[in-house]
Amino acid sequence: MAGVRDHSELVVWQLSDQFRERVGPVVSKPALQANAWLCQQLTKAAESPCPNIAEGFSRYHPRENARFVRIAKASLSEAIGHLARAHGLGLIDDAEAAALTNLARRARGAATKYIRYLESATAPHLPRTAPRDRRQPIENRPPENRSPENRPPENRSPENRPHENRSPENQPHENRSPENQNLGEQRNPNPGTPEPRNPGT
Repeated sequence: MAGVRDHSELVVWQLSDQFRERVGPVVSKPALQANAWLCQQLTKAAESPCPNIAEGFSRYHPRENARFVRIAKASLSEAIGHLARAHGLGLIDDAEAAALTNLARRARGAATKYIRYLESATAPHLPRTAPRDRRQPIENRPPENRSPENRPPENRSPENRPHENRSPENQPHENRSPENQNLGEQRNPNPGTPEPRNPGT
């Protein structure tokens, strides 16, 4: 509802306010007061729409506002049901039941139209869709200058270099046992001449 600055300017709030004002004298009659539960429920249903519409109007986002208007609409439907019950019990006459029911239905119809508007509206100063990614496509981006003079210098100071563990226990051990030394001595010193064979083999 463009141009509306206060919830009291809304048609649905005005009709709901008229409804609760007209329900007050009816529920104060002795005939309806005799049924305490029905009297209390009708009063609560008639009082609920206006505060909910006012609270929803103060919400910034329209969809959150619509949630409160739905509560107000449900209360109006509840009030219509209580009026039908009171009329059926003979606690209110035909004219009162018809007038109050008609007013509640008008307020409910205004609530339905207001909800439809809120579901298609957006909050002020907010885009209707998510903002697009303003970054350039990869093919349109300028190439990065990776020349050597533009690269950051590497810190090659001695304290940043990895230390080699040259402790004796980390060095490989040579097997210098006598039996391994003999194997090396038994090899043919002259690879050009064949080794003598054992006649027993």
